[in-house]
Parts: sequence; structure tokens; C-alpha cells
Amino acid sequence: MSEALNPELVMQLRVQGAPMIARDVRRFDLVHPEGASLPSFTPGAHLLIQAPNAMTRRYSLCNAPGDADRYSIAVKREAAGRGGSASMVDAVDDGDLLHVSTPRNDFELKEGAPGAQAEAKRLVAQVAGESADDYLIDHTSRLIARMRAAFEGREGVAAFLEKRKPAWRR
Repeated sequence: MSEALNPELVMQLRVQGAPMIARDVRRFDLVHPEGASLPSFTPGAHLLIQAPNAMTRRYSLCNAPGDADRYSIAVKREAAGRGGSASMVDAVDDGDLLHVSTPRNDFELKEGAPGAQAEAKRLVAQVAGESADDYLIDHTSRLIARMRAAFEGREGVAAFLEKRKPAWRR
């Protein structure tokens, strides 16, 4: 792959491990070719990646945000898809270079009660039908537990479930 076909693909990363981790699912560990640290990311972030068939697809990062030495993604081969996942699973090998964007986070989790209700609604709407990685699930669970423990959080969750404004917003 000689050039990026999408201007958002600003890095080339080397595949350093691409094991099959489940039926039709392959994990790709991506590293900087010269061993440099990679740009940081937050839970829920994703990368745009140019597959070998030249299609650009979005893949969620599934490693911990503190791992500055690599990005990990999991790709499920969708036989009935448009070819991006099949190209990734079938044609990418250990050592290959891929054109990649910097991490983006359209699903970033916000902490705090007044904005949490709106963010929770937005998160639910955006991730409906999307796959969530283990780190995102764990981080979300911790945020929800911490939010629910405080009065403001308990009131916010109750208001959300009862489809009313919370007492602190009246």
C-alpha cells in the first residue's frame, strides 16, 4: 500500500501480531514502525484504517488508553459486508504497514451528573448496534456505579428512567 487515499489517514503503523481470537475475528496490534509512542486516546476511541482493498473503515480500539506503545483493534470478518473487514482479516499479515488516522472519540464518556444524562442518551444512541470492547464496558460500568452512588447521580438515573427532569434541573 503506497499512499493513503483519505486525508485523515495521517500515520502508517506496522502490524505487530494479528492472531485469530475467535471464529472470524482477528486482533491486530499496531505499532509505530520506529518504536515511537503513539498519540493518546480515551475509552471508546476508534481509528480510521485503510484496508488492503483501499476501503477506509472505522475500528474501535480495544486496549487500555495507557498503552502508548500500541493500538489494538479486533475485526470480525463480515462475509455479507462491503469487503473492508474481509480484506483486513484475509489480506493483512504481521509486518504489514497500514494507513491509520489518529484516534477519534465520538463516544467519549463524560463524568458529572448534570451533563451525564444528556451524554448517556447520546452514548446509547450512537453505540446502538456497535461492538464494545472489554475496556469500554469496564470503564462505563465504573462510571455508572460512581454516578449512581451520589445523590445527584441517583436522581439523574431515576429521572432518565422515568422520563422526567431531575430535581436539580427544575
